[in-house]
Amino acid sequence: MTYDSDFSLIIWNGKSKGSYNNIIRALNENKKAKVYLDEKGEFLGQEKMNKLEIEYIYRENCGYSASEVVEHLIQKGEAFLSQTRAFNSFLIKNKIIRKENGIYKSLPNYEHLFKIEKYRGKEKGIKFTNQFINWIENKIKEIKQPEQTSLF
Repeated sequence: MTYDSDFSLIIWNGKSKGSYNNIIRALNENKKAKVYLDEKGEFLGQEKMNKLEIEYIYRENCGYSASEVVEHLIQKGEAFLSQTRAFNSFLIKNKIIRKENGIYKSLPNYEHLFKIEKYRGKEKGIKFTNQFINWIENKIKEIKQPEQTSLF
């Protein structure tokens, strides 16, 4: 659809992966596009029509999976936790999350860093927020500082 159009008008709730992909395609193809953010009831300003802003909005609403966080850290040159299992173990060991009945859950002091993922009204696990990404990047920097011996 995006490839065949000259102009894209996307009505987006900030969560739909299909609309997100259409916006990114339009940007990649240098097509004219206008995005109406349904949740805010307004059009997205031209200054926010870039891949970073669109990704931020999408992730703010949907979050990141653990594997996506690990991939993000690797792309940033942080191979500190290069596998999802090690990443989850690290968070459990440092009392950020816990595993209960096979489901990862945030601990109370860190709830603001996660989104609860649900399926048919039941908790399915957690997703990581943009705020978590900033938090974990800062924690990794602290670990790398030689005068710091502990993460917390």
